[in-house]
Amino acid sequence: MRDEVFGNLYLTEKHGGGEFTDQDEKLVLALATPAGFVIENARDYKQSERRRQWLEATAQINDATMLVATHDMDVAWELCADAAVLDGGRIVAFGSRDDVLTDETLLHDHGLELPWSVRMMRS
Repeated sequence: MRDEVFGNLYLTEKHGGGEFTDQDEKLVLALATPAGFVIENARDYKQSERRRQWLEATAQINDATMLVATHDMDVAWELCADAAVLDGGRIVAFGSRDDVLTDETLLHDHGLELPWSVRMMRS
């Protein structure tokens, strides 16, 4: 699934005996592909639910200064008015969220991706 292995399937002991055919293998692959989508969707849902809960909890903090350290650019985009990019313990960029978190070259050079919201705005 998109070059990610979720597990291994092994064909052993065919019901009724005999060898597995090419048709058997094609059937297993046909069943494994949607299973991979289900697993990936479940992981994506779990991550988005965790993000939603975190955003809800932080939204309850009023009139406070927060320091958020994350690799999750979507969380940074939602929570922060200002942003800094650190690399190797050094601040390599600091400024408004709109300046820092939309600079694709800056983010890429430091192993980060544009927030999803920014990618959607650009497409």
